[in-house]
Order: sequence, then C-alpha cells, then structure tokens
Amino acid sequence: MIPLNMLIKDNEDLYNDNPKNVYDNVQKLYPSSKIIRLSERTVNYENNIYNCLTHKEAYIVPLSLSLLNETEKNWVFNPENYENMYDSKGEIKYKLKSEKKEYLLKIEKNDGTKALAKAKQKRVASFDPLLEKKKKEEILNLVEEAKFFFSLKAKKHDY
Repeated sequence: MIPLNMLIKDNEDLYNDNPKNVYDNVQKLYPSSKIIRLSERTVNYENNIYNCLTHKEAYIVPLSLSLLNETEKNWVFNPENYENMYDSKGEIKYKLKSEKKEYLLKIEKNDGTKALAKAKQKRVASFDPLLEKKKKEEILNLVEEAKFFFSLKAKKHDY
C-alpha cells in the first residue's frame, strides 16, 4: 500500500497535473490498484462520493456530530444496536453501530447543473465510553468551579 500523496510527490507528471485528473492517472499507472479516498465533509463532498461510486472506488468521509442532520443525529444517539468491542482484559473499549441504506446525494454535473443521485452507503458510528466519562468529569469540574465563584460573589455582597 502506497499513500497517494507520496505517490504524487514521487511522480513529477502527477505532481504537476490538475488534481481532478490525478486519480485517473494513478489508475492508468497502476490498473490493478485499489484507491480509498478520504474526503472531508466540505461543500463538494457529495460530488466526491459520487465520483468514487462511478469509478467503483472506496471512500471514507468522517462526519462531525455538529454537521449531521436531524435524522442522522437520531440514529447516532439512539442507544440501540451498538455492538460492544472489548480489549484483551475484557473491558469495553468502544461501541460500534453500522447500517447500509440508500441516501440521496446532491451533486453538480459537469455542465454545472445540480441533480440528485442515489447512493447505497454503509454508515458507521463509534462511541468511546472512556471519552464520555472524561467529558462528564470535565463538565462536573466546571459546575463546581462556577459554584465556587458564585459563592465568592455572594460573600462580597454580604459585606
């Protein structure tokens, strides 16, 4: 497995090429290779997914909870169907949930027109109980700090 950015830097023709053509040129150079694209959820991430699907390539799009729509948030926060993953000591390391279904993608065609395309996707959500515990402790510490400063302010009013 060769990271694509290393492959591009080592090959001057690819490095100077238009970024949209890089993937096509890599496929020409290495026809039996499998490319997994990593895309951020940006303005055109749905076009990136659609391009991956048309080229029969795999892709990964990490999504922040703040960017999910209401339906996706409900699915993520629903505690059902999470599968526990254990470490060698038998303690829960993290929880996973996944589903496969068709989603609508808003894409922009080559001629600039916008369209809807259906794409079958597998979505995976992970949950880290240790991180949850840490965040709850941070919140409790902030509450205690606020109570302390509030009590100091109240004492000043008594004088």
